[in-house]
Amino acid sequence: VGRGIEAPSPYIPQTDCDLRLRKGTVALMRLLQRTYSDGANLGILQSCAAEGITSEHSDGRALDFGLNAKNPRQHAEADAFLQWLFATDRYGNSQAMARRLGVMYVIYNAQIRSIGDPGYSPYDPAVCSGGRGDDTTCHRTHIHISLSWAGALGRTSFWTGHVAAIDYGPCVAPGHLF
Repeated sequence: VGRGIEAPSPYIPQTDCDLRLRKGTVALMRLLQRTYSDGANLGILQSCAAEGITSEHSDGRALDFGLNAKNPRQHAEADAFLQWLFATDRYGNSQAMARRLGVMYVIYNAQIRSIGDPGYSPYDPAVCSGGRGDDTTCHRTHIHISLSWAGALGRTSFWTGHVAAIDYGPCVAPGHLF
């Protein structure tokens, strides 16, 4: 795709429950399944009962890919993916694949990294620090990936070859905000 690249996506939270699979989210899940044989599709859409929490599953912009941090082989696959995702490309673009895919943030093994941040931070340290907290909540059993609207809709340069503008998503009907 050349030197052109998406700006790091700002965090755009879910604002409504719209349980529809999104083209880019599905394509990223398929890419992960083809590439990492030990991983598992743990889902894209979740119940709207999760409204109000930070996740983007309720509008089809997040996926959970099962790679257990306690399994050495799966942990190595997760590390390989995350290194690829956040690597600088040959043009000097930092976090190149994450930006080209429209990733807003990832959570894995009790660590979170948002686009634009230089590294990982503890995820929910009150619950997950020091190995505490259950493995699912602390994302030790899977990678959670939240996408921007452009990423979820498959409009980013990774899929189209053209740099996408920041997409703030659809307008929300009155009374439908979380």
